[in-house]
Amino acid sequence: MAAVADVAIVSYEKRPKALEVPGVRKVFAVPSGVAVVGDHFWAAQQGREVLQVVWDEGAGAAVDSERMREDFLALARKGGGAPAATAGDVKAGLEKATDRLEAEYDGPFLAHATMEPLNCTVRLSDGKCEVWTGTQAQTLDQQAAARIAGLKPEQVAIHTMFLGGGFGRRATTQSDFVSEAVHVAKGAGAPVKP
Repeated sequence: MAAVADVAIVSYEKRPKALEVPGVRKVFAVPSGVAVVGDHFWAAQQGREVLQVVWDEGAGAAVDSERMREDFLALARKGGGAPAATAGDVKAGLEKATDRLEAEYDGPFLAHATMEPLNCTVRLSDGKCEVWTGTQAQTLDQQAAARIAGLKPEQVAIHTMFLGGGFGRRATTQSDFVSEAVHVAKGAGAPVKP
């Protein structure tokens, strides 16, 4: 499931075919998409494959590396930016030059992403919420989980897994992947590992 702010579900099947997949238990909407809950990963994955969802992809759907490159080039050609430093007279030097070499280098937009999946395990029971995840923002994740579960922050335990790398992606103010997992656990009425 994607957690993108301007992406929304337009519709999905009222009686999803995903429920016909052996091992799939529930299919329901969560704020970031549609959850498919199964007895194990493979059942949920197969259910997701047959699920038919119509998405409103929002304004961001038209943005890609090529469009970003064109926008950046247009801004660069427009000029008027503030110089970071000034040394010498480049314009005069170029006018006197007998040979000139021009080159342009660019690369695609690369997401600030971790090398492993963003995931966690959530268990809601007996007036408490337990979350097992690799995170860089335990307090924010605790507050988000409490809000979604209808609990006080002190009723939420965050068990930080010391593995993998975060590189800043696991420190989001939205607590996106933890919030999504708590929503799924709440909707499933059972512990989940998205």
